[in-house]
Amino acid sequence: MADDKKIMSGAQFRKRKLEKQLSLAKQADSFKKYLRPNLQEPQPSGSNTNDDMKEDITNPTTGSCTTEGPALFSAKENTPQQREITKQPQPCKSTNDDMGEDTNNPPTESCLILNFSDPATWDVSTDHLRQILVKHGPDQVKNIEFPLDNQRRKFSTVYYKRKLVNGERVPRSWLQYSASKDSVFCFCCKLFSTDEKSALCNKGANDWKNISYILSNHEKSSSHLANYQQWKELELRLRTNKTIDEENLRLIRDEEKYWQQVLERLIALVRVLGSQNLPFRGTHDELFTPGNGIFLKMVEYLALFDPIMNEHLRKASNKDIHVHYLGKNIQNELISVLAKAVQEKILAYINSAKYYSIILDCTPDVSHVEQMTIIVRIVKLITDERKCEIKEYFLGFVPLADTTGAGLTEKILDQLNEMSLSLENLRGQGYDNGSNMKGKHSGVQKRILDINPRAFFVPCSSHTLNLVVNDAAKCCLAATYFFNLVEKIYVYFSASTHRWEVLLRHVPSLTLKPLSDTRWESRIDALRPLRYQLADVHDALVDIYEDHTLIGASGNQTRIEAQSIAKKLRILSLLLHLSCGIIFCSKLI
Repeated sequence: MADDKKIMSGAQFRKRKLEKQLSLAKQADSFKKYLRPNLQEPQPSGSNTNDDMKEDITNPTTGSCTTEGPALFSAKENTPQQREITKQPQPCKSTNDDMGEDTNNPPTESCLILNFSDPATWDVSTDHLRQILVKHGPDQVKNIEFPLDNQRRKFSTVYYKRKLVNGERVPRSWLQYSASKDSVFCFCCKLFSTDEKSALCNKGANDWKNISYILSNHEKSSSHLANYQQWKELELRLRTNKTIDEENLRLIRDEEKYWQQVLERLIALVRVLGSQNLPFRGTHDELFTPGNGIFLKMVEYLALFDPIMNEHLRKASNKDIHVHYLGKNIQNELISVLAKAVQEKILAYINSAKYYSIILDCTPDVSHVEQMTIIVRIVKLITDERKCEIKEYFLGFVPLADTTGAGLTEKILDQLNEMSLSLENLRGQGYDNGSNMKGKHSGVQKRILDINPRAFFVPCSSHTLNLVVNDAAKCCLAATYFFNLVEKIYVYFSASTHRWEVLLRHVPSLTLKPLSDTRWESRIDALRPLRYQLADVHDALVDIYEDHTLIGASGNQTRIEAQSIAKKLRILSLLLHLSCGIIFCSKLI
């Protein structure tokens, strides 16, 4: 029975393959000595021309056969990280010009050994070698024992990944370790950077104590991002076999610029509508249709004068593009993005001021959903003018499902935590007089005081004053009669356009105003016309009463009401009440 064939190991197989390639390289130019032997100059005695040629070929780092990129490794080095690469035939420049060989006729084969895993040995001076390295990609050394430095520190494969804030790890494909230098390099900056000061581009970084900080700063730098983009663009062109593709790149840049200009106009339009508190949408959401809202109408208006928006609407109308960024979803997204940017700016002011107070109020909206408004008050320091100002910022509406003290407190704490506002820096609370807000046992202010005793509660003074004055006025019979008469005068004139015209003929400047139940101080506007123009209002009532053109049941009723109100205005006590009311409301304001 025959002996089993011995199987070579991987190292032996690579060594045998390397020896075979070197043998072929030595024989590459052997046939050339038979081509033009008469032009060879006599060599000095003791020298061997063929041996010199063979030696030059076998040592590519010092030989006469040069390529577009210098050789970086000798053939004698053989490590597991080495890779063989057979280059395309290149012109061979001979040191003996008298040989008369055609330098444009390359040798049949030239072999180089390139260590892709050791960037310290690279000398990237030509585009050809750069393309070879980009096409191969970076090799990250992992399965070796990294040496220790003087401080007993060493490189770790952990640095091959970047840890984000959310805990996710993203690979650093650009990071490479050099075993010969015991340093790390940036693959893209090594190939494309011209900055000689950067350690990751030239000498490598081996400060293992601060390597995390070095890598973090480097990957955020503008030069690294630019080099990374060049790397990926060249890699894409090499992958598609289109190294020079200026037309496609131009089309991509033009398309990118086109969409950038469209979005700039839409964002500016959203800012204008938002700053003016105008509604965006109407009953329809299609272009060039009635009732499609202010946003689309303003886009149509811009298209009349702006060629970019005109072309964009033409493509959208002809359905040349399926994505036009004019729908309701993109409107909501743009509003949210701008609102988030504004909120971040406000939060930056709050954090710079450190201490803040909150003012909260709840009210149902038109859709019958309870909404809580959040307002923050701070002391803003103006360093340039060396002064401070009290500022109030509105941070948004928060829908509520539970309006109890516990539910409101939980919602407030969640919102403060979401906006990264520390509850320890809260110094004041301002709410209305609802029991769920100001309750001393289970109200919101009590629950927050239990967490932060420095967050003092101050009830809303305007709301408190409005309740006190309103209840006090209702307790006085004369005051109730007086304000009912004031409201009756306004209702009488405003109920008919004819009566209002008569009033305007007699009242030169101030017109009658209605009373307000929720804002007591606004009643001064209703009393001021009567205070200064009571005689004119009386004359308007008398004019209506004496108007005999008013006939029929409705006309007679109108005249009788005018006579009744005019008689009440002539009562002396009414004038006293009016004067007292004016003085009282002026004190409130």
